[in-house]
Amino acid sequence: MKQYQTNLFGVNSSNLEKAASILEKKLGIVFALHESSFRGGDYYRYDNKNEDEIILQKNYDFVTQEWSEEEFSDYPFLLYISSRSNFNETISILDAEHNITLLR
Repeated sequence: MKQYQTNLFGVNSSNLEKAASILEKKLGIVFALHESSFRGGDYYRYDNKNEDEIILQKNYDFVTQEWSEEEFSDYPFLLYISSRSNFNETISILDAEHNITLLR
């Protein structure tokens, strides 16, 4: 069984909804809106059952006043991509965007 590989991207956008819309178009996916106090309130998730999971969330939680990834506090939104497939193409698509940066 293949292991998941997870990458983290920083996303600069004026709001979470706009960031989700841009990513949906670029990646050809449809996010579902969710809510979780663990993820700082509203967040977007794409899951294609067994291969990929993509989560777009706020980096700073204004309720708890905590960063999800404090070392990347320059980015208001975080994009986690966990995949079993080779997603070099996805990374290339995202790297071409000036407001999205591969963090790790």
